[in-house]
Amino acid sequence: MQNSVTSEQQQAAKGPALAGGRPYLLAAVGVGLALLLRLVLDPVWMDRLPYVSFFFAVIIVTRFTGLGPSIFAIIAGFLLAGWFFVAPRHSLLISAPLDQFNAFCYFVVCFGILFLRNGCDGPWHASELPGPPWAGWPPSLNPPMTPSLENLSTAGS
Repeated sequence: MQNSVTSEQQQAAKGPALAGGRPYLLAAVGVGLALLLRLVLDPVWMDRLPYVSFFFAVIIVTRFTGLGPSIFAIIAGFLLAGWFFVAPRHSLLISAPLDQFNAFCYFVVCFGILFLRNGCDGPWHASELPGPPWAGWPPSLNPPMTPSLENLSTAGS
């Protein structure tokens, strides 16, 4: 008899990579390192690319933790980038239309990363997709995978 474990049971058994307060600690450290990296690059980039280093933090946090720490990293990265790198600096006011568009894009990309990560662990993971529709058919009814001269000559008659 086949094992009838559902994807939800597999996901619950696997659990998060980190437990307790450690995911939030990883999120805080990741966002802090992203802030330091962006501060180092600030003389070169100035007001441009305020969120780029925080994308890396979100990717790493989302990879190794769950939903809560990932959302924490997204929001903390947004607030820190807005405070330190978006003009006017040391204010959370985003007045320029381009900066508002960049902030919108930051959230779209970050929540896209979050959605894709959670989607990869969900029921539609590639390893859990059903095979081709003809998988259970007798071999004589399976469609040919590559064309051959034999298949072409029998198709015309």
